[in-house]
Amino acid sequence: MKPILIFIAFLFTINLLAAQTNIPGGNVSGTLTLSGSPYIIQGSIRIPNDSTLTIEPGVRILFQSSTYKLLVSGRILAIGTISDTIIFTATDTTNGWRGIRFDNTANTNDTSKLIFCKIQYGKATGISPEDKGGAIYINNFSKVVVSNSNISNNSASSFGGGIYCNANSFLINNSVVSNNYSEESGGGIYCVGNTNIQGNKIYNNYANSGAARGGGIFCKGNQTIKNNHIFNNIGIGSGGGIYCEGGSPTITYNNIHNNISPSNYGGGIACAGDNLNAIIKNNFIANNTGGYGGGIGIDGGNFNINTVSNIQVENDTLVNNTAVGGGGISCTNVINHINNNIIFRYNVIANNTANATSGIISGGGIACYNSSPTIDNNLLINNYAIGNSGGGALYLGSSNAKINNNSVSNNSATKGGALYTVQSSPTIINTIFWGNTSTGSISQIFLFDEASDPNFYYCNVGGGSNSIDANGNFYTGVYSNNINTNPLFLAPTLGSGLSYNGLNGNWALQNISPCINTGNPIGNYPSLDIAGNVRVSGGLIDMGAYEYQTTSLPVTLVDFSALFKNRVISLHWTTVDEVNFYKFEIEKSLGDNSWFFIGLKLANGLSGENNYAFDDKSYFKGINYYRLKMIDKDGNFKYSEIKSVNVSERQIFDIAPNPASSFTNISFFKPISNAIIKVYDVNGKLVLESNISSSSTTSYKLKTDTLLSGVYIISITTAYGFHNQKLIITK
Repeated sequence: MKPILIFIAFLFTINLLAAQTNIPGGNVSGTLTLSGSPYIIQGSIRIPNDSTLTIEPGVRILFQSSTYKLLVSGRILAIGTISDTIIFTATDTTNGWRGIRFDNTANTNDTSKLIFCKIQYGKATGISPEDKGGAIYINNFSKVVVSNSNISNNSASSFGGGIYCNANSFLINNSVVSNNYSEESGGGIYCVGNTNIQGNKIYNNYANSGAARGGGIFCKGNQTIKNNHIFNNIGIGSGGGIYCEGGSPTITYNNIHNNISPSNYGGGIACAGDNLNAIIKNNFIANNTGGYGGGIGIDGGNFNINTVSNIQVENDTLVNNTAVGGGGISCTNVINHINNNIIFRYNVIANNTANATSGIISGGGIACYNSSPTIDNNLLINNYAIGNSGGGALYLGSSNAKINNNSVSNNSATKGGALYTVQSSPTIINTIFWGNTSTGSISQIFLFDEASDPNFYYCNVGGGSNSIDANGNFYTGVYSNNINTNPLFLAPTLGSGLSYNGLNGNWALQNISPCINTGNPIGNYPSLDIAGNVRVSGGLIDMGAYEYQTTSLPVTLVDFSALFKNRVISLHWTTVDEVNFYKFEIEKSLGDNSWFFIGLKLANGLSGENNYAFDDKSYFKGINYYRLKMIDKDGNFKYSEIKSVNVSERQIFDIAPNPASSFTNISFFKPISNAIIKVYDVNGKLVLESNISSSSTTSYKLKTDTLLSGVYIISITTAYGFHNQKLIITK
């Protein structure tokens, strides 16, 4: 067959008025120009090895049959723009087409790129491997980049409804993967190998069969899954949002919500498999539903008992998740692994529910069965366990977990408002149990059987040893150096259970708390508390997740002020005696006890007077709060006093309703054009972005239905500069 460029040139002379180009099956290379679009594909086409097909922005490519595909044996460069997307689709969207396929493409070819593309209605069916990867199939080829693209309405009769990748170095970023379907695992994405999945929006994907895992993402290997928004996915097998099997996945800074695994593990995230080394850190995991582990489900299952399990769940917020057992986190069947090191640390676990009416494992916050993780420096607050068993915060079955420096408060259950144990004797140190309630017993702690004898050292247990219900058995565990006194949290919720939002409480200690300096400092503890304060200082440690101890730094803060003038909030501070001092981190708050980093100043390092200034141009109307985090060269730090500035001037826009639910209206006080709207959460993470391209407008309706309840900042950049306001979302 003649090269495609000659063929296209011929068609241009006879089909110009038809405004389309017909391409029969065969080899293709060269350039598909916008002037020849749309391109009607009349058979399967192939880019030969060492050849390149370039597709111009705005081109539409339509495949006429469900068996036609684009096989890339060479290189494809489909690079559109934000306004001129390249579209790959089917003329018959019901029967679809066979997608873009990289099958053992030679690695001598340069990187293929699909940028600002829309790939839709691909249907992978037939004999393997034709049944994998509805839109994109990649096998044994490491040079594919998918960026700023839309992978939607695709399906596979086995793995990877949207994308199937069995290769290293695959990158997908800033893309939408939605409404894809697989009969087996990986409704949205199925990846084996070293894959980088960053900044994507992955939603409404479905992995259908009982063995289908990973409604949004199935991964096996060393994946980086970062800064994604993963929601409304369903994995019937396990892992509504994400399923990880073996390997060393790193899952960080994702917003994972409203995913479902109806009867198995991990509504939000599921982890299983041999030699799994997973890091799950700094994620927001909310409103997911699972059989075991509404937020996160970890299961050793029937895997090799000689396996290694190293799983770190750190700095995550798990809220409003629901499961039969382990509303927030479930960890099961890893106790017999020859080397297991599972750590839950620095997490906020609030308002999760275990509905154990259909199972025996409960635990509103965390459930551990046949597993003994280390549980350090967590907040377990206002969780709830329904059913015949209990454990509003913690359920332990055949578990000798190590539980250190947690604040367990205002949880509720049928039995054991805080803790329910079956054949378990955990060691519990420096932990606060306070305000937890149960409806079927007066206890905070319920011991189901004779084999349950938890050991309490240096804890604050509300009600003392009388709050331990041994269920008619003898309690013979160690109960040593514990107190029974109100811990005096700064601002706890007003009651137990789901009726109170645990995230609205402030669980740090007042300066007169009896928990200050009364813990046991001798032990294997993390170096920092949940807020980043030094955990053991001067041979002293507090009870609970927060450390109140003051740290003496080699610097003296003489003055700190904040002033609004000329559309800028200026911070000024003065120090003396800077010796071995490192830096200042400037932090800001919206007044909801959450702080985020906005700037940095390195220390001058002079022994005399040192003056510093910092300008915040991203202020918002209302009260702006500021503090300094002062850090020495040894990593010790303390905070300055808080300064506030009330900005009352009229900004360039206003928002209403505020609080909002599914939308808010932005009203501009003067006509604007080409504005960029960004919405950030209180941690400074971008959660929503929209553009106004109108030449002149005074109003804009912003959809907020994907945002969770909470406080946000709307930042709008226009020709007049950028302006911020606080937005409250209530659902």
